[in-house]
Amino acid sequence: MSFQLTEVVDTINSKKNIYIAIIERAFKVGADQAENIFLMELENFKERSKTYYTDQKTKPTLTVLQGTNIFLEVLQQGLSFSQSSGLVYMSRLKGTGTAMGYEITVYGKMILAQQSGAISHITEPVIIRKDEVDFVIKTDEWGRLIAHHTISFSDVGDFKYSDFKVGYCYIVYPDGTRELSFTDKNKMDKSFNLAQSKEMYNDITFLQTKVLKRAISKIRKIGLPKQMEVMKSFVDDDVDLDLDFETTQKTTDEVEVVEQVEAQPSDEFSFNF
Repeated sequence: MSFQLTEVVDTINSKKNIYIAIIERAFKVGADQAENIFLMELENFKERSKTYYTDQKTKPTLTVLQGTNIFLEVLQQGLSFSQSSGLVYMSRLKGTGTAMGYEITVYGKMILAQQSGAISHITEPVIIRKDEVDFVIKTDEWGRLIAHHTISFSDVGDFKYSDFKVGYCYIVYPDGTRELSFTDKNKMDKSFNLAQSKEMYNDITFLQTKVLKRAISKIRKIGLPKQMEVMKSFVDDDVDLDLDFETTQKTTDEVEVVEQVEAQPSDEFSFNF
């Protein structure tokens, strides 16, 4: 099966007005700005797909149906294919063997949670080294967990994963309340032991991303209900939503299956390292 990127782009362009209408609702912009977003995102999608294809040793496949679905789903959620935005990345569609797909990054999921009204924001994750003794988790007068920690800005030299003790951040809700989310060494070890590239865990920024991922897993995220609400608004407005692309049909080996790559961390409160 081939990589039908040219056919995908042509098909998307043939449905341009429908995508612009979707962008207007998803991004809450006017028609002119929606058209600019459409053109920019189509170019981003095309270039990232080309780069992904070129970088893969085993060449991926892409049908018109798969490509148009990827483009539709990302824009419908108000996200972007822009490399610099860091909201989605192209990947192998798990369970299909060779088909190209996409995944939403941790930061993309945080944006979705904000868009859904589930959270206001998440504070920047803090990484605690094992030699820091002034860190403790307590409960406040309402029984909520809070972190007691004095952040040091002194030069502590190169960081290694063996130095990691705890990572934490706060989920801030629209009403101003905060919820502590943390990942200790025992929990982080579970993903570390499953990782193919363990060197990445020596990077504090990577560990911060893992802490954010755990925090996001604890809150509700945008899903089918909001997507259906967006689509329903088009039906109510009698907008033509003919997205039935006749150039391809989904076969059994193209069924989209999402597999869990990493085991979910436990909820143990353990700091005995």
